[in-house]
Amino acid sequence: MNPPIITQAKSPYRFVIRCLLALLAIDLIICGAFCTNQMLRPQPPLPRMLDDDPLFAADLHKLARDARNGGSQQWLKVAQALVGHGHYDHALACYRHALELDPENFDASFGLGFCLERTGHLQESSQQYEQLADLINESGHLQTLGQFSIYDTGKNHLRAEHADQALKTFEQLHNSLPADYQRAKLLIRSGWIDAALTLIEAPLREFPQSKEFRFLEYRAKIAKQLVDEARISADLLERSQTTIRINFAPDFIHSYRILYGFDRIFEDYSKIFDIQNNDRMAAKLEELRPLVEHKQLPQYKAMLLNLAQVDLDRRRPEAVLKSVQQLHDFKVDNAHLLSIEGTALHLQGQTEKAIPLWQRSVTMSPDASLHERLAKWFESKGDLPQCNQHRSQSHLLQARDCYRNNDLKAALPQINQAAKLAPDDPNVWFYIGQINRAAGHDETAQQAYAKCVALDPNNSRARQWIK
Repeated sequence: MNPPIITQAKSPYRFVIRCLLALLAIDLIICGAFCTNQMLRPQPPLPRMLDDDPLFAADLHKLARDARNGGSQQWLKVAQALVGHGHYDHALACYRHALELDPENFDASFGLGFCLERTGHLQESSQQYEQLADLINESGHLQTLGQFSIYDTGKNHLRAEHADQALKTFEQLHNSLPADYQRAKLLIRSGWIDAALTLIEAPLREFPQSKEFRFLEYRAKIAKQLVDEARISADLLERSQTTIRINFAPDFIHSYRILYGFDRIFEDYSKIFDIQNNDRMAAKLEELRPLVEHKQLPQYKAMLLNLAQVDLDRRRPEAVLKSVQQLHDFKVDNAHLLSIEGTALHLQGQTEKAIPLWQRSVTMSPDASLHERLAKWFESKGDLPQCNQHRSQSHLLQARDCYRNNDLKAALPQINQAAKLAPDDPNVWFYIGQINRAAGHDETAQQAYAKCVALDPNNSRARQWIK
């Protein structure tokens, strides 16, 4: 007889345990898939050395995390941040991946061409720019980005010494002053002087004080050996101002630099810059100080100089001198700093110590207002020769600035006053000649040039205008 079979009662928890094990297995599978996916996602390449700007490092790592889980636009932002801080090699890879994710990301396409050019890959850069221009053309819009692409392609050809290709490229841009400037320069360089002069006629009619086109006019006339006409162009060049930008790279880089790191913070400060609210500006600068203090950064030196100027406007000489001393510790020594330091000492009643600082400042960088301040000091001490010297320099500088801005009406009384105070200064008589000649007073100008040469026989600039 077989023994009875005893069966064990089923545990009421067995089903629950099996369900939990199944859920755990599913979680492990999901986690594994997620980890594998994260491991397989490309990671933006970041520079190793970011210690010089820890705020930029923090911003960049956040952008990289967003890019790892994002799309083309997130990778574009990483690339732009890298460009803003000069990491072109790392930006290249980010731009390339942004384009892999979205081939019609025009900003990434332009950025790639820019970084290729910056890293010396001129041919590949030009190809990238040309592809972008074609894409924009196909969309029916040759906007600014497309124009920049063509212009930079031409500059690439220039750097590669392919003058013919550069000329053809710049010819694609119509009604573009930068492109016309480059074309005219190439025409002069190639010996086509008359074509160059014809090209720059229209810009000079529209912008007669254009420094860039006036210089090309001077070069073209020298090349044609038109000495008298070239001299007139040189004279007009002295009274010309910058009117066009022929290099857009600094603006492109700066536009991204101010978005991240310390530069972002200083850009925030510049937005509240208001000479009528010095207390607010000082508070903001003091807020920024701990972020950059004890770091060998150009931003810290700039912040200290700004803080010194703001405290000077608030008439707080002790605070000014504290910032000045820190700047001296950083080996900063320039005309602006010396002027600020002298004025702070003057506010403390230590004008005797301020005078040599102001004198050094105007020697390094002539300044009309500071010359006038020195003139008043020497006048109060009864030193008329020193007083007249500084006051004449103040009038001379103001006259020269008016002359260069083509404001001859304002320049004449200033230069005449300088001559009364310093009748033996050849530089004063030279500008009397320049201003009067430009104003059409030829006889007075000739007399002034003669006087200048009599005082300084080696003054070739005055001698060339004597008839």
